[in-house]
Amino acid sequence: MRTENLAVMFTDIKGFTERTGRQTRAENERLLKIHEMLLVPTFRAFGGTVRKTIGDAFLVTFPSPTNAVLCAAAVQDRLYVFNRGAKESDRLEIRVAINIGEVRVKQNDVFGEPVNIAARVEGLTDANEIYFTEAVHLAMNKAEAPCEEVGTFELKGVAEKVRVFRVPHGPYRVTAEHPPDKNVPASDLPYGGIGIGRAPHLPLPDAAAIDRALAAQKSPREAMASLRDRVILATRSDGLLPTRPFALLRELLASPGLRWLKPAGVSALVLLVAGLAAVGVWRMRTPPVERLLSSGKWKEARALVDALPEGCERSYWKGRFAQTQGRWEGAIDEYRDAGSVKEWRRRAIDRLDEIAKDGDCDAKQRVARAVRDLGDAYGIFVLDRLAKEKPVRRTGVRGFLGIDCDPAKAAEAARAALTAK
Repeated sequence: MRTENLAVMFTDIKGFTERTGRQTRAENERLLKIHEMLLVPTFRAFGGTVRKTIGDAFLVTFPSPTNAVLCAAAVQDRLYVFNRGAKESDRLEIRVAINIGEVRVKQNDVFGEPVNIAARVEGLTDANEIYFTEAVHLAMNKAEAPCEEVGTFELKGVAEKVRVFRVPHGPYRVTAEHPPDKNVPASDLPYGGIGIGRAPHLPLPDAAAIDRALAAQKSPREAMASLRDRVILATRSDGLLPTRPFALLRELLASPGLRWLKPAGVSALVLLVAGLAAVGVWRMRTPPVERLLSSGKWKEARALVDALPEGCERSYWKGRFAQTQGRWEGAIDEYRDAGSVKEWRRRAIDRLDEIAKDGDCDAKQRVARAVRDLGDAYGIFVLDRLAKEKPVRRTGVRGFLGIDCDPAKAAEAARAALTAK
């Protein structure tokens, strides 16, 4: 494992965990693709190397600390331009934290205290801001990027206090020669174009162009699946009628998925929407076990589960059965078994997230360990939720011995284990 002196950058999306809870998986995937399309070319334009992607977070390294800071300014300015023309569900606000030091490099990952400090500084950073450590401040060319001190902080796991600086928002006297959009003057950009003006060949952060690019990436199967999901989402919980039938039809007719259909297919799609509304989308989509559990028919549901062959599908539904009855420990163990196979892993993690919301303190600790054992970075959003939980004082012998229930601590340990892989 070789060592290098590198600038380390962490970025993540403001409120991503909250958004995943109110958006479909397709919408979350779309958001992450937009995030990647806007950020990755910018990293590369400034000599950055993407070392790791964890959910909505990027870990990037740069040989030059000055380029790292200018890249962060360019990223924030590009997102500002993109957000002006994007619909609300596509808008992105990120925070950026940078540190520099000697790191250990192994394949596509980096390790060491500089990485840990950068991650801790990211936790201090607000949305749309760029924070960096004193080490970066001393090493960078301050004539190319203005900066101001934020303060000195004690960071968890770091022996000494760390001085933190930020790039203040513009306007600046020196602005971009090549603004990212002719309709947005450089003086209007939050960072005055100090970074983006050095990368004039980057594609414009145009919302409509990115939308077309995403549509072109879809296969016919994905496009049609997206149409199906839009129909299901627009349907009432009882599955009888779309909540906004005319708005739904307009959205479907404007969908890129229709380019895979012939005119006769478009007419068939309109009829299909009406048919789905008539027969009930909920009944067509919901598995029989789930319908029985929702109706409180425990015996019939258990009989269906017991009839399944041994394997991940059976473990998943056994977990679901236990979950509906509030038997958290059994449900978590079954979901862990189901998630051992990739096909069922994300569904199992989604269910573990429900227990993380509704379960007791011990269940929340078990959820953190189960997500760790599944080893999938998709589960980071569950750990983010648990990291906000407060410790609970136990009663009885364990309380007397001072053994508290602390889901946040378990979540932090699980996240460290996941990110170390």
